[in-house]
Amino acid sequence: MNNFQLQNLQPYLFLVCGLALMLYAFFKKSQTISNGEKAEGIVFELGRKSGHNSSLDYNVNNIVTVRFVTKKLEWITAEYKSDFAFFYTGQYKIGDKIDILYNSDNPNEFLILTKQSETRTRLILIIAASGSIIIGTFQLFNE
Repeated sequence: MNNFQLQNLQPYLFLVCGLALMLYAFFKKSQTISNGEKAEGIVFELGRKSGHNSSLDYNVNNIVTVRFVTKKLEWITAEYKSDFAFFYTGQYKIGDKIDILYNSDNPNEFLILTKQSETRTRLILIIAASGSIIIGTFQLFNE
């Protein structure tokens, strides 16, 4: 067992990672709001959340803080939280008007109504997962 190499595990790692990504893309529940009210809000602030490796600086704004007024005239200023949010640099600018759907029972729970669907992000995950599975299968059978 002394000649164990990581290269022997590589096909299995590709397969496991690919399957995990595929399962996440298919089975992760979408954020929905059952009793939603529409409101117009603004992009209040943009920010960056650093990853685990702080030596890398990404030029992507991955935190969007919005501000809107509910029908009960409550001001809400909160970060947008979504597992499948995919923001690219320049998509939003501070002060941009956006349409929001918020939970009337808990206004801090809201969705940004955008032309960009989360289906696109799911599709990107599925493509990456498929590529990983194909590479792992190819490596496994060509040893």
